[in-house]
Amino acid sequence: MKNAINLEDIKRSNRTTVLEILHNNAPISRSEIATISGLTKTSVTNIINELLNYNYIDEVGTETTKSGRRKTLLKIKKDSFKILGVSISRRYIYVGLFDADSNLLYENKKDFSSKNTNFESESILFECIDELLKNSNTKISNINGIGVSIPAPVNPILGKVIATPSYYEAWKNISIKDILIERYGINTWIDNDANVGALSEKWYGIGKNYKNFVYLVADVGLGSGIIINNSLYRGSSYMSGEIGHTFINDFIKKDEFNFIEEYSGIRYILNKYKGIDFEYFLNNYSKNKDYEKDMNIMIDLISISILNIITLIDPQAIILGGSLSYLKETLLNRVNNNIKKYLFGPIRTKIIINSEFEKDILKGSSALVLEKLFSDPYKYLLK
Repeated sequence: MKNAINLEDIKRSNRTTVLEILHNNAPISRSEIATISGLTKTSVTNIINELLNYNYIDEVGTETTKSGRRKTLLKIKKDSFKILGVSISRRYIYVGLFDADSNLLYENKKDFSSKNTNFESESILFECIDELLKNSNTKISNINGIGVSIPAPVNPILGKVIATPSYYEAWKNISIKDILIERYGINTWIDNDANVGALSEKWYGIGKNYKNFVYLVADVGLGSGIIINNSLYRGSSYMSGEIGHTFINDFIKKDEFNFIEEYSGIRYILNKYKGIDFEYFLNNYSKNKDYEKDMNIMIDLISISILNIITLIDPQAIILGGSLSYLKETLLNRVNNNIKKYLFGPIRTKIIINSEFEKDILKGSSALVLEKLFSDPYKYLLK
């Protein structure tokens, strides 16, 4: 029995490997897949033939080698499966329909308030998805999975928010996974936005160039998604990466500790300067001494977070997303100067700004599903 289980595990793992290589490197030949994967050419051929029989991949032309031989090139068929990505933020719900090539086919977006009641939150979510399905003329039975990101710690197994920030009550005591499965009847996965952002970078973005990196979200709060050896690290209680909830001595209440994101997030600015939005603050901070002072404090606290991440994890790169990433060079220069000034040991981590936050998180929600589909092809794809 043990050998049979092991053989099934190996069979599943080999198909996962081939599907991931096809997704990331297509068009690609059988021999190239064998070289990258370390599998035998016979094993690769058998897997490819199986995928062809299931109509999941296409032969898309040939390539001539230096020896004059012609190799057939392969890729996953873009219509072989579809994914629904859902990004829930404090300001909007954003949904997108993706094909197997990770192309965004249709999208829909609705304003949302984290002060909504549970009933209002569910209604807006369902309405946003239903409109997208209707406008794209897509039957829910043609969707292979739903992926959801949310700016709060999540138990991905139960699909529940496990630690609700005090300023984000809308989904408290709701299992988003359960309500979506109950309404639509398809596989659904959920994770926090920083983890989803890390998966987006791993599958589609700058993170493809690194085995070990951290995706840092600098927005209303401060969180991070950690990729170690090409895998997302969630922690034993699914609470890893909550860098905004590391502590500093409170420089206002001198005798207390406080979370670092109390002064490094957008909420601090909105609470301090009533009547302005953050976009106005970003566009005008250099013209106002008080604004500029607070901006520098925010960036310095983010720098402290980055210094702590480098010291503890030693990643190859830290990719910075979220609303503050729109500062680009201003943010990058001050962070790098702080790293040069304070980092123990040599400079060893590349700091990268990615200002496509909204699209990245939505795409990362689809990557959450993609990983699951590929992790167990016989369960989710090859039926």
